[in-house]
Amino acid sequence: MISLDFNIKYSQAATQLIRAGICSAEHIPSLDDMKDAILQGQECEQISSPYFEAFFDWWDYYTAIEQIESGFSAEDQKPILLVAYEALIASGELCSAWH
Repeated sequence: MISLDFNIKYSQAATQLIRAGICSAEHIPSLDDMKDAILQGQECEQISSPYFEAFFDWWDYYTAIEQIESGFSAEDQKPILLVAYEALIASGELCSAWH
């Protein structure tokens, strides 16, 4: 049930980004892809972060080159990143390293 809730929240956040003209649908990764990207970064960096804003600061730095190359902004994707982060915390996948 929790997974379904996060899928719904992620879909709602993605829809808001699309409606606001911030991102097009093809530039929004799936929830699973976003979670995988976070986990890959966490495995490389091993930096703990007690709350989302600190995590976001790390993510913005960690993806800086990708942001430049792809033209996306971590700030623009913050709503979907928050949902992915919360889903990973809820599942315990980031609990020991990030929370």
